[in-house]
Amino acid sequence: EGKERQIAEQRAELNQQRLLTAVVFMVAFVIFFVIYTMQRRKAYKKLDATNRQLLIANERAEESSRMKTKFIQQISHEVRTPLNVLSGFSQVLANPAIEISGDQLQDISQKIVDNSERITHLIDKMLDLSQINSHAVIECLDTVRPSEVAEQAVSESGILQAAHLQFLLQQSPEAEQLTIVTNRKSASKALSLLLGNAIKFTHPLALKGKTTADHMQHVLLAVSADDHYVSYTLEDTGIGVPPEQAENIFSEFVQLDEYSDGTGIGLSIARSLARQMGGDI
Repeated sequence: EGKERQIAEQRAELNQQRLLTAVVFMVAFVIFFVIYTMQRRKAYKKLDATNRQLLIANERAEESSRMKTKFIQQISHEVRTPLNVLSGFSQVLANPAIEISGDQLQDISQKIVDNSERITHLIDKMLDLSQINSHAVIECLDTVRPSEVAEQAVSESGILQAAHLQFLLQQSPEAEQLTIVTNRKSASKALSLLLGNAIKFTHPLALKGKTTADHMQHVLLAVSADDHYVSYTLEDTGIGVPPEQAENIFSEFVQLDEYSDGTGIGLSIARSLARQMGGDI
């Protein structure tokens, strides 16, 4: 009986050890399965994130390619139009059989000048874009008054000659009493590009014939200053920009209105110039 009891105890202990071993094995298997599942899930998430990044990069590449193609087409149109005008009037002036009055000659001369300046401005934009993409440093060595930058930009943009709008330049007393160290040419260029947009995108109302004083568009350039910055604030009564596009308009080759003239690089150049001088738009 003692031996049988001893054998029974040994069998019970052996069964207990077998059960414990099975439990340990099952626990280890479950832990391994959980870890394996978590690793697989992390790998899938990482792969999914990589795929999303690749899709986004591919979409951006396709969008960039589409915009560059559109840019080349737009440039071709922008150059071809004034060249056709110059070529046509040159042929008229070179033909001795065509009689031209003094008024007609003056009108032709003005159109030749305007279209020559249009091509020159386009080439200047291309050079500015090339300089910006090369990340060239803009040296700020000019000591000027904020009003001088504004006045030069107004002159360069030709906004005072825009017959369809009224332009107003305002300065705060703080801005009138100080001088700043900047790059006068680049600062005026950036501001001139913004003024050029104000001219272009307030023009649709003028095309409808509403050019009386009561219906004219308005553009305001306000110059102010605080302890850190001089601010040039430009407001106009043009077509405006949708809020969701307020950042996109500074991307290269972007044009919200595909039917308007232009290359889609003016605002990009303006912001880049401002940032290279320590400012922003």
